[in-house]
Amino acid sequence: MNIGKFKVAGFFVFTALVLSAGVICAESTVDKTTVQESMAAVGVESKKPDIYKDLNLTEAQKKALDASRNKYREEMKKALGEVRVKKAAMYQELYKEKLDTNKIKQINNDLKKLEAQVLDYRLQSVLDLRKILSPEQFSKLNARVANIMENRRKSKK
Repeated sequence: MNIGKFKVAGFFVFTALVLSAGVICAESTVDKTTVQESMAAVGVESKKPDIYKDLNLTEAQKKALDASRNKYREEMKKALGEVRVKKAAMYQELYKEKLDTNKIKQINNDLKKLEAQVLDYRLQSVLDLRKILSPEQFSKLNARVANIMENRRKSKK
């Protein structure tokens, strides 16, 4: 595989993660407006309005992006929770004195199905993104994501 394919694949994975960030992270019980006000008080602003502004999104596009992000939220949350449970069950079985290989293989198969489901949700969110944004907006988003990824790589060195 050449490096260009890795960049494209990385972009899609990162974009899917950005769109599903609310799904991947546990929902907070704290009032979101209070958190946003607190962040604004110390000079930290939400990134979403910046992205919306940079991409010159219409109100319809903003609503469609929000709807797309929320579309699989519950399904993703449920699937990711089940992945955690299955992984814990797998480790418990692996560290038992007496191994039950059939049970371990069944848990592993269940885990593979759940992880495939999560990947399907992420892919669908990227496909939804492509439908909502114009080619120019998508290019701008791609450039912004590539810049973020490059900065993260530099900061890890």
